[in-house]
Amino acid sequence: MPQFQPRQKAVSSGQTPIHKFTTKGEVVEGVFKGRKQLNPAYRPLVQVGDVLVTATTRIEEAFETIPVGAYVWITWNGKIEIKGGKTLNDFDVDFALPEGEVTGSGPATQAAAAPSDALKAEYEVLAAGVSPAVRKAVESMFPDLTARIAKLKALAAA
Repeated sequence: MPQFQPRQKAVSSGQTPIHKFTTKGEVVEGVFKGRKQLNPAYRPLVQVGDVLVTATTRIEEAFETIPVGAYVWITWNGKIEIKGGKTLNDFDVDFALPEGEVTGSGPATQAAAAPSDALKAEYEVLAAGVSPAVRKAVESMFPDLTARIAKLKALAAA
């Protein structure tokens, strides 16, 4: 029998783990790889290194200005009590840009800030097929244009 080199992983069928914050002060850090839409019914997840993080409103707002490729730190500060006996998760999000890149100047930032005209047009066509209330709800729940398009396509297929 011939001799072989050590076994190597070619493909893994496992899904990237979705991180659940449990300890106050807990930090997830790594290179921001973008957003990943697993289910159009929910917001896209944020991929930091090899971990997916559920995108709360605070996290979504923070990542609107962070370019893909930046090194990020997401710190969970615990839950804050709000009206009606409800709570919300409180996060701090920090980032560092790659050497030589100025905030908002990199190609990743520019691409994220300016969706293509084709995407905008596709969204407008799909949004024209729903009520203004549904459009407003989709826009408030999904800040990312591609996620909005996916949601409207899912609604149209239903």
